[in-house]
Amino acid sequence: MSDNDKKAYDLEKKAFAILTQALHRDIYHQFAYCTTIKNLWDVLVARGEGNAATRKIRHGLLKKEFEEFLFIENETLNNMATRFSHLLSEMHSYQVNATQQEMIQRFADALPPKWSQFIDLLKHTGVLDTLTI
Repeated sequence: MSDNDKKAYDLEKKAFAILTQALHRDIYHQFAYCTTIKNLWDVLVARGEGNAATRKIRHGLLKKEFEEFLFIENETLNNMATRFSHLLSEMHSYQVNATQQEMIQRFADALPPKWSQFIDLLKHTGVLDTLTI
């Protein structure tokens, strides 16, 4: 075996060990047939993303969740912003597209009623149209 082949073999074994150690014991047996890091990675990606049908369903659910995003009673503004950021991140992963203006409008509309005067002022002055996420 050449030096490059030995290095590649060692890297493969290290990567495989790291990835398998990250798997929970309860599901490790489900991946026992994977013998290479590439094979294991592909199986994990497929499992995490799901098949085309589940991705399509998730896409639709995320779109609906975005359209219906609202403030939850007794939620802090920070928690709401974190929840919204997480939603946007998931939307990006599933290619659910929304413009900057749609995102700003959705977040503004979701704010609790005590923010309505401030949001109306931003809309009236046109500042709301210039904001970005």
